[in-house]
Amino acid sequence: MGGFIKLLLLLVLFKTSFLYANNEATLKVALFDSGFCPTKYHETPKSISLNPVNFEALSPNTPTHDDCKKSKELKSLHGHLVLKALLKDLKNHHYNSPLKIYLYSIYDKNGISSYALWNSALKDSIKKGVHLGVSASSLVAKLESYPQLPPYPLLLAAGTKEGEITKNQIPWPQKMHQNKNIYLFGHYSKSLYDKKIDGFLPPSLITRADFYTAKNLSTFSGSSHAVSIGSARIIHLCHHKLLRFHHSCISAAGRVGKLESGEKVIGVRILEH
Repeated sequence: MGGFIKLLLLLVLFKTSFLYANNEATLKVALFDSGFCPTKYHETPKSISLNPVNFEALSPNTPTHDDCKKSKELKSLHGHLVLKALLKDLKNHHYNSPLKIYLYSIYDKNGISSYALWNSALKDSIKKGVHLGVSASSLVAKLESYPQLPPYPLLLAAGTKEGEITKNQIPWPQKMHQNKNIYLFGHYSKSLYDKKIDGFLPPSLITRADFYTAKNLSTFSGSSHAVSIGSARIIHLCHHKLLRFHHSCISAAGRVGKLESGEKVIGVRILEH
């Protein structure tokens, strides 16, 4: 009789655990970038859902089926590469918790980002109850005012010196690096002879950038790659804490290290591949 009761208790505990696992709360992440091709990700784990959000009135940059079949170098498909890297790293870490990723295109059909697109996307993400924002993009134009930052953490590519990004033009929202909810991700050269930060500016961003990853040698590299894989690590490590709006887990990710930046050596957090 005692054995039967023990077996019954085990079955009840198993059923309770099963129900708890299947009712686990869903972490909501907003990804802000250019065009996405979510139908291309057939290997996305069942626990992860991809949800494109369209603002038709603002003419977002939505890739066509033919666009998604073209070269990976298309600027309009930058978001596709960011999402692909993020999902790949989650898969490598055997991530299987419920995750909903909202895909926001913050570029129009001419490949230009704007206040209106960013503002609409951020406001919509807040309404959807997003827990974490990720972006490997930015608003470069100089404006008198910028959209209000969301209450959730934003994981951002720190940016490199190219195109319109110069010493005199710090991109937004990266320029809000003093905000406690902003986390910057960069990359560094890693070899036998040097470990130097590669191409970051201005100095104020270098000293504030929170995480660095070793430079990726593939066609998709730089801080865009850094924030893709860095976000995956943080989602994996901090899933349950982010659900409870506990952000300290983000700051604790990675290991403390030192890298060269120009003539200075600065302390940073390093996320390994």
